[in-house]
Amino acid sequence: PDARRKEFGRPKQLLERSPGHHKEFFMACKGEKPRKFSQSNFSYSGPMTANIQLGNLSARAGKKLELNEAGEIISDPKINDLAWREPRLGWGPLEM
Repeated sequence: PDARRKEFGRPKQLLERSPGHHKEFFMACKGEKPRKFSQSNFSYSGPMTANIQLGNLSARAGKKLELNEAGEIISDPKINDLAWREPRLGWGPLEM
């Protein structure tokens, strides 16, 4: 409700506001901002997505999963089969 929102106020701004992902992309291409400028970079989103997928696998297995140093599931090897599959023809790594 508006009354509570007005009472609470706006939170303190901690991050620079994004001008929009299209503009961020072109600014990065032109070298106008340092590489760390983008707030949606893969160094953050990759590990976060992997953790979300591990949560999905854990929910599907119905139990807590244990991982080794390489990130492979050791508590239930059958679950590893759900975590990876061979890419379809034409969608694998590029041959150089």
